[in-house]
Amino acid sequence: IIQGYDGKFSHFGSFSAKTLDFDMAIGDTIVAARDGIVAKVMVKHNKQGTTEAFKKFGNYIMIYHADNTFSQYVHLKQNGNLVNVGDTVKANQPIALSGFTGMTTLPHLHFGVYKSTKNGLESIPVILDSIPANTLKRGNIITKK
Repeated sequence: IIQGYDGKFSHFGSFSAKTLDFDMAIGDTIVAARDGIVAKVMVKHNKQGTTEAFKKFGNYIMIYHADNTFSQYVHLKQNGNLVNVGDTVKANQPIALSGFTGMTTLPHLHFGVYKSTKNGLESIPVILDSIPANTLKRGNIITKK
């Protein structure tokens, strides 16, 4: 974990406060956290920087889930999608390759789960491998048993 909930660099405001950043090398395979349907894919960019102006260049995939939530995977490699809009995906299915796009200081996966509100999407806390994400701190390593 390189940035957790309410992080000082970019995890603030209702859209990003409850999101997580995972250290990843460029080209690492990203898998779906849960079953769902691919709702959005943006993978055309190949720009990276550390200012707000670079936010619009963050490649991403968004997946819709049966409980009316969405998960988003950001900073993907240019043309690094392994799925397309409308595809049905299963948990642990490869969906993309990690990259170094958008507003970021180093390659990583920015991951969030969202619920719809009257003001748009809002990030919500998650549980990863039975570990409540709010207990994860910078430097934690999650391993599958």
